[in-house]
Amino acid sequence: MPYTRTARVLHWLTASLLLGSFGLGISMTRWVSEDQMVRVFSWHEWIGVTVFGLTIVRLLWRLAHRPPPIELPMLERIGSQVVHAGFYVVLLVQPVVGWVMSTAFGFPVVYLGIVPLPEPVQADSELARQLQGVHVGLAALLLALFIAHLGGVLFHHLVRRDEVLHRMLPGATRRP
Repeated sequence: MPYTRTARVLHWLTASLLLGSFGLGISMTRWVSEDQMVRVFSWHEWIGVTVFGLTIVRLLWRLAHRPPPIELPMLERIGSQVVHAGFYVVLLVQPVVGWVMSTAFGFPVVYLGIVPLPEPVQADSELARQLQGVHVGLAALLLALFIAHLGGVLFHHLVRRDEVLHRMLPGATRRP
């Protein structure tokens, strides 16, 4: 049985935004020219704020709508629950760390260039550098969670040949 359409849309929208955010996060520190830097940082921040909001919506949706049932061995069920819980934690903490880090670097976050977010800290280069390390570490953890998630999905699709992947695909319908 597939996930609800809302759950699937939220899942793939979040995944798409995270892919964009990772691409921007990597490029803005390596390949973006000086004159484009502020623009690319802003896009990265806007995606982070959007992912934070989407994650809250996803969490509320998940609390109100149980996932469709599926039979999994206990170890796989626990692994899946740990990975999903890890995603929720990182996707809530990472944008907050990025927001506070940006403010500590002296750059207030203005969502979509329109809505200024509060400045939770004063400019503080030492705090900013520490938060930058946390931000990078959380990005690495997010990547590890993604690899575990994708590995589990591919295992079920290619080895088990069950419906784990099908349940989350766009346009999924109940199979006979």
